[in-house]
Amino acid sequence: MKNILTLVIVALGMTAAHAQFPGGLGGMQSGDGNGRNRNTTTQQPSLNLESNAPKGNSRIIGFVIDSAATQAVEFANIALFNKATGKPVDGTMADEKGKFTLKSIAAGDYKLMISFIGFKDKTIDNIKLAKGQELDLGVIKLGPDVRTLAEVVVTGEKSMIEEKVDRMVYNAEKDLTSRGGDAADILKKVPMLSVDLDGNVSLRGSSNIRVLINNKPSTIVASSIADALKMIPADLIKSVEVITSPSAKYDAEGSAGIINIITKKSTLQGLTLNLDAGVGVRGSNLSLNGNYRQGKLGITLGGFGRMFYNKAATTLDQTTIQNGVSLLTKQSTDAYDNGLFGRYNLGFDYDLGKNQSLTAGVSFGTRNMIRSQDMTSNLFTNNLLTSTTLRDVTTRDLSNNVDMNLDYIRTFKTPGKEWSISTQYSRSNLTNNFNADLLSQSSTLLSRQKNLNSNVNQEATIQTDYQTPIKANQMFEIGAKTIMRQVNSDYSYQVAG
Repeated sequence: MKNILTLVIVALGMTAAHAQFPGGLGGMQSGDGNGRNRNTTTQQPSLNLESNAPKGNSRIIGFVIDSAATQAVEFANIALFNKATGKPVDGTMADEKGKFTLKSIAAGDYKLMISFIGFKDKTIDNIKLAKGQELDLGVIKLGPDVRTLAEVVVTGEKSMIEEKVDRMVYNAEKDLTSRGGDAADILKKVPMLSVDLDGNVSLRGSSNIRVLINNKPSTIVASSIADALKMIPADLIKSVEVITSPSAKYDAEGSAGIINIITKKSTLQGLTLNLDAGVGVRGSNLSLNGNYRQGKLGITLGGFGRMFYNKAATTLDQTTIQNGVSLLTKQSTDAYDNGLFGRYNLGFDYDLGKNQSLTAGVSFGTRNMIRSQDMTSNLFTNNLLTSTTLRDVTTRDLSNNVDMNLDYIRTFKTPGKEWSISTQYSRSNLTNNFNADLLSQSSTLLSRQKNLNSNVNQEATIQTDYQTPIKANQMFEIGAKTIMRQVNSDYSYQVAG
C-alpha cells in the first residue's frame, strides 16, 4: 500500500503545467528544483524559451486586477523575461481570482509582462531576485485598452415598404421590374391601391382620392387621373406615399386619402443621361432624361413619349320570349384605341446655404387620344332577321398643360423641423369631341349625336408651411395658403334625325 501511494505522489509531481505567453508564446513546465523532474520535462519548440535556462528555488507571486472595476482579471497571461537577453524564461496564467505564481526561478535580473485581451500590457522592470527569495509583487492593475474610432459608417438598405406615423411609403426606385412602364404600373404594386384595366385608381375601394406630384397638385390630373398616370414614366418615380389621414396642409381634399408621387432627384456631380425604350403589343414608350450638377447647382431635363394602339372585340347574344314569340338580339363590337402622350420637364435646384435650398421647374404635357367603336346589332324574330343597325362612335381627346413652380426650403438642426414657401402656376386646355352615327343596313344615316366640349383651367397657389416635432411621433404644423382658380368651359350638344 505504501508503494502505491508513493507512485501516485511521484506521478503528480511530474504533471506539466502549461502557460500561454503573449505574442504567440506557448507554455512551459515549472520544475520543483530536483533533478528527477528536470529530466522528465519536455519543452515545446514553439515556446522559444531561453535554452538551458538555470533553475532555482526562488518564487514570484502577485494578483492581477482591473484598474477600473477593481475586479480580478481572470486567466491573464504572465511572462518572465531575462533582462539581459530579452528572451522568455518562464510563464504562467492567473487563476480565476487573478493570482499567479512562478516557481523554481534562478537568481538574477528579470522583467515581467502581464497581458490580456481588452487591457493595456503591463511591464514591470528591474526585478532583482535573490537565491531562495519569494518576491511578492502585490496587486498589479491593468488599465482598459480604449481605442477611439475616427469615423463609423453604418450602411443600411431601405425596405420596399415603410410604415410611418401618417403615411405608408412604397419605395419604387427599388423595384426594377417596373422599368419602362408608367406610373400606373407602379401604383398596381402599392398596398391599399387598386388599378383597373383602364387605369382608374381607387384607395381601399374608394375612388374619391387626390393625387399630388412632389407634394403639389398638378393640372395633368385635373381631368383624368388614369390618363395623367400614363404621362409619368416609372423610371422617374422615387416613391409613392399613401396618406390615409391627411392634415389641414392638404386642404382635406380626397375623403379616402391622398396619393403623393415623389420623383427622383439626382445628386451625382457631372452629367448623367438615361435612355429607356419599350415595345409592347398594346403600346410603346421612349424616354430620355439628363441631369447636370456642378457644385451647388443642379439642372434636369427630360422627355417621355408613349404611344397606344389597342384593339378589342366583344359579342352579345340576348334572347327574350314573350307570348310565344322569340326575340333574339345579336351585337358585335370592334373597338380601337389609339393615342399619343408626351411629357417634358426642365428644372433646377440651388443650395443657398447649409440648410437652405431653392428649386424651380416647368413641365409641359400633351395628349392626343382617339377612341372608335363600330357596333352591329341584328334583331331576329322567330329566327328570322328583321332589322340591322350600325352604330359608329368616335371620341377624340386633345389636351395640353403646363406647370411652373418656385420653392424655398429652410431646414434646421432639429430633425423634422422645416419651413417652406411654395408658389405654383398651372394651366390646362382640354378639347373633348364625341360623335355617334346610327346607320341602317344600307349605311343610310338614321341619326347623329355630337358633343363638343372645350375648357381652360388655370390655377395659381402661394403657400407657406412650418413644422416642428414636439414629442416622439408627434408633429406640430402651421401654415397659410391662398389659391386663385379660373375655369372656362364651352359645351355644345347637337342631335340630328
